[in-house]
Amino acid sequence: MMWNFSAHRVGSVLKCWLVAVASFPIANFLVAPLAVAPWVIAAGMVLTDRETLAAQDQDTPASTVSNQDPPAVPEISDQPRVVDPTEFLPEKLTKKVSVDLRSASLGEMVDWLRTQVELTVLVQYSELDDEQISTSDPISDWLEDEPIYLLLDRLRLLGIGWYYEGEVLYLTTRAAVDGRQVTTPYLLGELLDGGYNGKQIVRLIESLLEPNSWENSGGNGRINLIGDMIFVRNTAAVQRKIRGLLTGLPQHGRQTLLDTSTTDRLLRDKLASPVSVEYKDMPLEEVVRDLASQSGTDLRLDRPALRQLRVRDRQPVTLQIRQQPLKTVLDYLLPQIGLGWRIRDGVLWITAPDRGEIQLTALYDVRDLCRDMSESDALREAVQSQMPSVFEEDGGEAVIDFGKPGTMVVWATPSEHDVLLELLEKYRFALRQSKVRVPSETEDAIKTLYYRLHANVARALHTELPKLIAPDSWQSTERPDAIGTIVPMESPSEVVKGEGATSISTERMVLIIRQRQSVHTEITKTLQRIENGDPETRASAGMGGMGGMGGGFGGGMFSLPGSNANPK
Repeated sequence: MMWNFSAHRVGSVLKCWLVAVASFPIANFLVAPLAVAPWVIAAGMVLTDRETLAAQDQDTPASTVSNQDPPAVPEISDQPRVVDPTEFLPEKLTKKVSVDLRSASLGEMVDWLRTQVELTVLVQYSELDDEQISTSDPISDWLEDEPIYLLLDRLRLLGIGWYYEGEVLYLTTRAAVDGRQVTTPYLLGELLDGGYNGKQIVRLIESLLEPNSWENSGGNGRINLIGDMIFVRNTAAVQRKIRGLLTGLPQHGRQTLLDTSTTDRLLRDKLASPVSVEYKDMPLEEVVRDLASQSGTDLRLDRPALRQLRVRDRQPVTLQIRQQPLKTVLDYLLPQIGLGWRIRDGVLWITAPDRGEIQLTALYDVRDLCRDMSESDALREAVQSQMPSVFEEDGGEAVIDFGKPGTMVVWATPSEHDVLLELLEKYRFALRQSKVRVPSETEDAIKTLYYRLHANVARALHTELPKLIAPDSWQSTERPDAIGTIVPMESPSEVVKGEGATSISTERMVLIIRQRQSVHTEITKTLQRIENGDPETRASAGMGGMGGMGGGFGGGMFSLPGSNANPK
């Protein structure tokens, strides 16, 4: 038998597991694996934690580990690793080309786009002039079999922005593009058919895609949900992120970064490339060329940022280190000369330290770790407890939410995403090492509980309850050695004062039931259903607002162990 795993216990177990996984060597799990996975834990309703007149008769020996195979766990794919904008940007902008514009001006780049790429390009000269940007300014850029949009995105370093509308590419200032809002409709039908909720999708967009740009956070962005469509008003940059989210939600992998080029993803992988350096007063630009050559990385100087910091291209660098990851070398070397690094638009930039990592949104397939929203909430709580000061609930900036059970969405820096992925993988490792265990007899102990009910209900249940729940577990002529017994006893009537001097007397009885804890759990659920009915039947009968049958009958037809009603 399989029990539902309550959110409270999921959170406790996840926290314990994640603490254990994060704190102890992996080898420990091979010797002493964790006891159980969430989908095989017998939790149920813990009646002993409630106010009851209960007595536990005895304890019985614990059961042994089950030899049965565990339930099938969803396989989590490593792909896709990114939702590349090439999936939804205009085809002309995603075409891969090789071009050297290191000696070209902005005007020459525009000519190349018009003649070689066959784009219609309109330049907003007056707006560029206001920002003292000239078409004669050098571009100093290049592409090596890369999509054109990366070159356009990199123009932001020069204060230049772009947008594409009506088959026309517009070049203007970055400030003008950032202040330009457009309204775009999105059809959510496929996502709604896949189990997502329209309001939840709106919440994901507002909380995880440039959160400060929306009305509810002081920005100007707005979303309207109408039927299975949303109408979004925001900047082109935010609209691109929304397309990325809606593209990734139907199919994503272990970790899928949104609005991130495949080139950026490969660059992040190359940070692990080992390099050896022996620099003695070597100019910074030569150091960058050497590291780029050793690691096979497009590593460049962010010259506008360096000019603001008054750091020269020929700044002398001294460092000697052998066979260390590129990231380690950069993290050690750059702070000494007042610089930092970041990956953006297909390049690993050497830049100002305050232009470090940007916030990225990523999707995580965690169907193997949580099956419903209760377990999803518990997983979120456990992750937040293991990454202190990272998420907004703990004073950080990162945000974590769920589109639906098994789909986790996180807005955080790339390094925080790396920590999160490692944490989830350690948790998965612990699950793989654990064995399926049936509930021990001490967990499913024999208990005697007293159920005080309306007399008519008690009389009916005295005979019907053993037929409804675990029939083979009750004593009878055919089963004299069975555990379960049920004994009806008279109980004082309940008197409730009505209006004026009137009062209502309700006859009560107590069913004294001796059974295992798991059967008591099922009894409690059954009694609740008898009192309230199932949600879908209440809705179809138009009884949603009546609050069950007990509202006008002096405390209800019965009261369960641990309920708020405790008649004297």
